[in-house]
Amino acid sequence: MEEDIPSQPSPGPLYRPLFSSEIRLIRLRPGRWDDPIACDLITVRLDDKPKFVALSYAWGDAADTQPITLNKQNYNITVNLFQGLRRLRDMVSQNFYLWADAICINQGDEQEKSYQIVRMREIYMSAYGVCAWLGENTKEEVNIRRLESMTQSLEVDESLWSPYFHDLFGRSRVDLENCAAGVFSLIARSWFSRVWVIQE
Repeated sequence: MEEDIPSQPSPGPLYRPLFSSEIRLIRLRPGRWDDPIACDLITVRLDDKPKFVALSYAWGDAADTQPITLNKQNYNITVNLFQGLRRLRDMVSQNFYLWADAICINQGDEQEKSYQIVRMREIYMSAYGVCAWLGENTKEEVNIRRLESMTQSLEVDESLWSPYFHDLFGRSRVDLENCAAGVFSLIARSWFSRVWVIQE
């Protein structure tokens, strides 16, 4: 049975040493789209089976940052992670627990970084879900959504989906070209070239 995640962040400094099966989780507090992002850093033991989502994302430019509040302290994260947290917060209406390496691992402690990186497979396997954040939509990628309602029918008889496919793209070659541009734009995202994608 899963134990409850502690209701309060650890007192004192933002990062204290981790022991045994401990990891840190982010408690993402609810808020409106334009509200500042507020999080708590919670220390838990993987042995206790805490319920959390692991966030897979590309860091982006380390010099391009946005501020958040972490345990009531100012903390800067990359713009890509900031956007991912804001989107996740927009999807939930209550406290949400997740693991993201840039925040949950003390980036100023090389020994901890080395140890936690080795444990990433275990961390991802312990999560009840993995969320891949690819970044905000580009104009081209919006066209991909036109295919979403079609994907469920691709495994049935061709006679059922072929007319729909023709109707979707038959009106204009530009429609097909726009959709293809969206697909290529999406798979060119830096997330797909990360070394960690297979492990995560």
